[in-house]
Amino acid sequence: MSNILEEKGITEERLENMLEKYTSKNVRLVNYEAKLYKEGVQYDIYKILINYQVNSGTINHLPIVAKVYKGVNSDWFGEEKERNEIVYENRVAEYLKGNEYIVKSLGIGPYNDIFLMEDLGEDTLEKEFVKSKEKNILKSAKNQNLIERTFLALISIHKHLDEKKIGNVPLQEHYTKKLCSYLKSIFAGKGKELPQSLLDKIKENFEPIDKYLTRGAIGNEIELDVIHSDFHASHIFIDSMKVIDFRLTIAPAQFDIVDLLEHPLVYNIFDNPRKKIENFLIEYKRKIELSAIKDSLKLRNLTHKEIKDKLGENGVEILDKIGRDRKEILTNNFLDIYYLSGMYRGIRAAAKSFSLEQKYPNLYEKLVENNPLYPKYRIWYLSHLKELFETIKKENGMIPNKDMEHLTIFYNILAENIEEINSNYEFVKTNSNQNKASVGI
Repeated sequence: MSNILEEKGITEERLENMLEKYTSKNVRLVNYEAKLYKEGVQYDIYKILINYQVNSGTINHLPIVAKVYKGVNSDWFGEEKERNEIVYENRVAEYLKGNEYIVKSLGIGPYNDIFLMEDLGEDTLEKEFVKSKEKNILKSAKNQNLIERTFLALISIHKHLDEKKIGNVPLQEHYTKKLCSYLKSIFAGKGKELPQSLLDKIKENFEPIDKYLTRGAIGNEIELDVIHSDFHASHIFIDSMKVIDFRLTIAPAQFDIVDLLEHPLVYNIFDNPRKKIENFLIEYKRKIELSAIKDSLKLRNLTHKEIKDKLGENGVEILDKIGRDRKEILTNNFLDIYYLSGMYRGIRAAAKSFSLEQKYPNLYEKLVENNPLYPKYRIWYLSHLKELFETIKKENGMIPNKDMEHLTIFYNILAENIEEINSNYEFVKTNSNQNKASVGI
C-alpha cells in the first residue's frame, strides 16, 4: 500500500512538527501505520497509528484520522477561489478550539488536500441506534440519554459559534432552487420525470415559503445563525461525545435541530416524539436566551457564586426562572421555522439518498452493507412530510392564510406525485417488549 502521508507531501519532519504543536512537547517520530478505513464521494478516510517518543522516553501511541479529499469545491468560498475545502476545515478547527465537543486538529498537508485530526473511535450515534433497532431496544433509557447528551452538545456548539462570530461564512439561501433540484433527484431515483409544468407550479408555491427560512414571518424576523449545517447521527461520536464534518453556514438554527431530532432512528426512540421534541425546543430556546442575557450582563463564564455575588439572591432567582414558561419561550414563529425546516431538510435527505444511488452505485452499496436501514431512511423522510405538514396546520402559528394556501398547494402536489407521503410508513413497529423510559429534558 502506498504511503498516503508521503504521497500527500507530509514528510516525517512535517509530521513531527504537527505532533509537537498538538502535544505541546518536543517529540521524535518512531513510525506510523496508515490503513484505508472508508471510501467516500468527496474524500477517503484513513486510520493512522502514530508511535512517538518524548525526550527518549517510552513510546507513546496516538491514533489519528486523515481525511483525504479527492477534489476542490470551488464554489464554497464565493470569491475566494484559491481556498479549498480542506483549508476551510482546518480554519474551522482553529476557530472552534476550546469547545469540548469539537474534534481536535493536527493540521493539513502542504497541498491542502489532507486533513489530520484526532481519532474518535468507531461508535457513532447512528451505529449505536442501528444496533439497538436490530435488537429491538431502540427506545431504551440508554438511547434516550444519548440524545439528551447530544442535544446539550448541540446547544453548547451553537453558543460557542455565536460567541466566536466567525467571518466569511457562506449564507445558505436560494432554497426554492435547491428544493427543485432535490425533487428532480427524487423523481429520477423513482424512475419518473418531473414535468416542467409541475416544476413551475412547485416554484410558484414554495417561493412564498422560502422567505420564512431566510427572513421569518413579516414583523417576526428570524435571527440567522452560524450553524454546523450537517448535524446528523453519523457525524456524532458517542464515546467522548465529539462532532465532526462541520460545514459552517449562516442559516436558521432550526436546521441543525431538525437534522438531529427529525431523523428516523432518533424520532422513533420516544413514545411521544412530538411532545418530546417540543420539550427539547423549549430547553434550546431557554439556554440560548439565558446565554444572551448573561452576555448582556457580562456574566458569561462566571460561576454560580460569582453571579450570586454580582446580582444578589433575588437576581439569581429571576435569572433561573427566565424561559420556564412555554408560552414565554417557545414562540409560534420559532415553531413555524422549525416545522418548515423539517419539511425542507426531509426532502433534502431523501433526495441525497436517491442521488447517491444513481450517481455512485458502488458507494451506495457499501453504505447499505454497513447500514441495512439506509434505504428505508428516504421512505421514512418522505412519509414524515405528512406529519410535519399536519403539525404546522394544527399549531396555527404566525403564517398568514395566503401563505398557508401556498404551502398547502405545494404539499398537495408532492402528496399526489410521491406515493411514500401517504404510505403511513412505520420505520419502527410498536412492540410492548421494548425497554421504555422517560428521562431528562
